[in-house]
Amino acid sequence: MTDALRHWTRPGTLQLQELPPLSLYIHLPWCLKKCPYCDFNSHEWGATAAPGAAMPELDYVAAVVADLESALPLIWGRTVQTVFIGGGTPSLFSPDAIDRLLPPDDVYRHRHGSRGHGRDHILPTLVPPSLTLPVHAGTPALGTWQSVVVVDTNVDNPVRTLHLSFISG
Repeated sequence: MTDALRHWTRPGTLQLQELPPLSLYIHLPWCLKKCPYCDFNSHEWGATAAPGAAMPELDYVAAVVADLESALPLIWGRTVQTVFIGGGTPSLFSPDAIDRLLPPDDVYRHRHGSRGHGRDHILPTLVPPSLTLPVHAGTPALGTWQSVVVVDTNVDNPVRTLHLSFISG
């Protein structure tokens, strides 16, 4: 290590005007099927579980919440700007488990909107904000019982514009 690098990396050298914001990644480790390209610590549910066993999602969420709460003294005063839920297949988790992870009460603050409105900006990480659909001969190529649903939980903005882009190829 050079003297200059040693100088700038010594404790107490960095002086910030304000604490930087945080981004939070919450890892949900179970999948329906492990993809061959996936490098996440994720596990195919059912492959190692006893037949008929329930996924221990509530125990896992309780451990995640306890871990986050234990970190609070280290990050107090810093805002969380983004929350990403990923890893395995988050939709495998029940609504009850997601509600424990992201309580539907008024714990989320936001610069605008009604009380609890901040949660509206967290939920789209579970429902993707964009979608690509194959279209053949002008008709969406959906399965027999598939349909497209637009989800918007934000009650503060009653009017939305939906942009559709059609790309030939």
